[in-house]
Amino acid sequence: MSILIMNRSSHSKVPYEKWLENIDDDIVLLTSSETKKGFGDSSYHLIEPFDNYEINSYVEIKALELNKIYNFTTIVAISEIDIIRSSELREKFKIQGQGVNSSEVFRNKIKMKDFAQMNGIAVPEYMKVNNSFDILNFINKNGYPVILKPIDGSGSIGITVINNYTDLKEYLINGIPTNTMIECFINGDMYHIDGLLINGQFIINWPSKYINGCIAFKEEKYLGSYMLEESNPLTKRLKNFVGHVINKFPTPDNTAFHAEVFHTENDELLLCEIASRVGGGKINETLHEAFGLNIIEKWVQSQCSTGKQYDQELVPKKLVGFVLIPPKQATYIDAPDKVPFEFVLESQINKNFNHSYTGPKMSSDKIAAFVVTGKSEVELKYNIQLVADWFDELSIWKSNVNSI
Repeated sequence: MSILIMNRSSHSKVPYEKWLENIDDDIVLLTSSETKKGFGDSSYHLIEPFDNYEINSYVEIKALELNKIYNFTTIVAISEIDIIRSSELREKFKIQGQGVNSSEVFRNKIKMKDFAQMNGIAVPEYMKVNNSFDILNFINKNGYPVILKPIDGSGSIGITVINNYTDLKEYLINGIPTNTMIECFINGDMYHIDGLLINGQFIINWPSKYINGCIAFKEEKYLGSYMLEESNPLTKRLKNFVGHVINKFPTPDNTAFHAEVFHTENDELLLCEIASRVGGGKINETLHEAFGLNIIEKWVQSQCSTGKQYDQELVPKKLVGFVLIPPKQATYIDAPDKVPFEFVLESQINKNFNHSYTGPKMSSDKIAAFVVTGKSEVELKYNIQLVADWFDELSIWKSNVNSI
């Protein structure tokens, strides 16, 4: 019995040998060259590093070759880039776990929305873009503003908001990227619902509300999020909505999930997207503080049929949120050393001073990050704003533009 782990995370985030110490199976780790350094434990039967791991197509070929030796019975993959290629390998090896159809529905946003509509789940108007006429026809039908984004993107990379004809002209002049889709811009609030399924049972399924939103980084605004109270009327609605999506989708029995849902001005819930993985930013740390468990660890263990079993769905022990402070288009000179707030449960402040940045490239880019708690939604949101303002006031940046 052998386990294949496909990985791009650092050892400090994913100590697989510790999480799987109670199993006797051989563990083979395919990982990026950058993260191999931390995985020096003898618990691994083989560690194979790869340059350019995220786009290296030889990873799959090497897995095929190693399967002839190890005859893998389980494949563990937790990152966005490994979702589809691990599912293809599972089908080739004829082993259990997330298959290709499931991974594509959760990864390809056109297939995702097609599947949602077929199952009566509300989504924004959308379509795949083949050329400029598709964009123009969509706008003529639905009006401005619209969103253009990659069909298989993550981290809000490549998202463009088109507000008017001038924006459209500028976008088209630069060329339409391949695998692009268009959808209506939704006026309303964005929520993310995160959770864990083990043996098909919900262990965690809880909503949080974004502050500023995932494309606010384009304006160098911080990205924040705070968990909803159980008494909030939207809590039950969002849990039920995502529960319905999970039950209708080809969802693996053992998976983490991260859903994003619009609450419109007309009090409708629309599925923006859902992924069969843990959300980015500080979502895993937030859930860990709130529920007392590491959702990535439990997901890895569940894929290997080990770890604690749960009799019922968990509720949060406390309300937790996070804030990500993006880098500016400037030179980073200095930042505060210590966080003076007791409500900050975890802090991460970049000390790479005198480095020049060109601004954030994706929603999770950060110069600092904080995990924050509060006794209520109001207090939690206030605390998030307080720590964001504190860091902004005390961090020092120097413009990259030479003064005349």
